[in-house]
Amino acid sequence: METDATYQFIQIDTICLLKGKRINQFSIDFNNGLKAQLLSYGGIIKQLQIPDHHGKYDNVVLELPSFKDYLADTQVVGSLVGRYANRVNNGKFILKDQEVQLSVNSGKHHLHGGFEGFGKKAWNTIRVEEKEEEVTISLGYLSIHNEESYPGNVNMIAEFIFTPDSFSITYRAQTDRATVFNPTNHCYFNLGGDFSKEIADHELLINADQYLPTSSEQIPLGKTVRVSNSPFDFRDTKKIAIPSVGEFEQIDQAKGYDHCFKLKNWDSETLQKAAVLSHDQSGRVMEVWTTEPGIQLYTGNYLDELKIDGVDCKKHTAVCLETQHFPDSPNQQDFPDVTLEPTDTFYSKTTYRFKTI
Repeated sequence: METDATYQFIQIDTICLLKGKRINQFSIDFNNGLKAQLLSYGGIIKQLQIPDHHGKYDNVVLELPSFKDYLADTQVVGSLVGRYANRVNNGKFILKDQEVQLSVNSGKHHLHGGFEGFGKKAWNTIRVEEKEEEVTISLGYLSIHNEESYPGNVNMIAEFIFTPDSFSITYRAQTDRATVFNPTNHCYFNLGGDFSKEIADHELLINADQYLPTSSEQIPLGKTVRVSNSPFDFRDTKKIAIPSVGEFEQIDQAKGYDHCFKLKNWDSETLQKAAVLSHDQSGRVMEVWTTEPGIQLYTGNYLDELKIDGVDCKKHTAVCLETQHFPDSPNQQDFPDVTLEPTDTFYSKTTYRFKTI
């Protein structure tokens, strides 16, 4: 591993060349605060070390043992997701009176950008900047016209900002022709730091009165439903208890939670608190703030399919809180628009804040 630069709070190492592109690993250490590792491959958050209420550090995001495991990963561990996060029904939609047929990589549907979405790309390191107790790393990627059959050349920058108690991702993008765009991050969180244990001992609050019910193939039905009197009611903090089989059809068909919630008080220019995840035993608390209208709650329902040596993953041992526009929005006229025009600049920001209690 070649060391390229060392700052006060950040070290940059080149771990390999991938198709001629340098893959960097950024290691951030705020002494008594957050410690993190970020890869320029896929924008993967590899480590997020957070102290518990006794000062003991644990990695609270799922980490794979080696870089080759990230190359082989099928569960989108820790990476950026795009061009379009979540599902597009039949991989098909109408844009500017023209039918667009995307690649189909999940049954008959398009999921998380296709076979090789943003999480499978070598991103360019554009900028590394260190201020007083703040590190900013900007990664760039040019998604060419017809990549996974998306129209337009899309130039994207993902800016990762780390502080002693938070990290943020700011997404910016421009296109040369109309397209759809909806990126997110896919970290698997377990605030206890033990990914052999189910997240049923975690508590969750989601700032949403409504969620999007889905079909048996997890495609939104085109409506929102109130969360009251259902397992989807996280308006008050409660345990993430996955109902037993037969109790609730929506949970059964997804094998756990895998649903988008419509956040209250959406403002595309202002960070709003979307969710709070907490773990009583460690005292760790994570707040999620976003400019996005939705958040996908996913309880690692297929983590047991992660076949990697040295990783004995079980389902429901981690939770993803994916801030995003709604699944299948290109086919749903009542959902917020996801069209990116050549005259626009896409902007979105999500912040994860940590504390102990």
